[in-house]
Amino acid sequence: MKHLELVAIALVVGAVAGCASAPTDAPSNLSPTPQLGALRTQPINGQCPVWIYRNNTSFHALNPEQPYVFVNDLNVGTISIGQTYCLNLGPGRYQISVKEPILFMPAFTAGSVVVEVTEGSTQYVRYSKEFGGLIPTGAGVGVTSNKKLEVVSKQAWEGRM
Repeated sequence: MKHLELVAIALVVGAVAGCASAPTDAPSNLSPTPQLGALRTQPINGQCPVWIYRNNTSFHALNPEQPYVFVNDLNVGTISIGQTYCLNLGPGRYQISVKEPILFMPAFTAGSVVVEVTEGSTQYVRYSKEFGGLIPTGAGVGVTSNKKLEVVSKQAWEGRM
């Protein structure tokens, strides 16, 4: 019974500590954040300034928690494995970041990129999360992952690589 109480306390402390992590410094000279309703929509006239996608991998496929996508400090929504959507950003400079969840809430930043959007251009941003390895612990093993958010080529986007 005492062991169960210690595990419960450790989980609560871990969840609270994750929520209390220090915010990341935003780059200077970012463009104003657009309204959410105008941001994540279908491409306008077939044009999309920024496509964001998550690679299609079996690692983490059964995890019900999905990472959160942010533009500047605006929570745009979650992105599941293999999902792609358009961010209709006007010309300017924006920070796109992905935050991993703890207890279905955005917690720590897994990756961040700054994109420069110009009229008529298209950028492709990929979030990947792959198996990293196993770490022995006192009671068993822990699983690690490699996370990356990066601007990629049109060819990588077309193949969802």
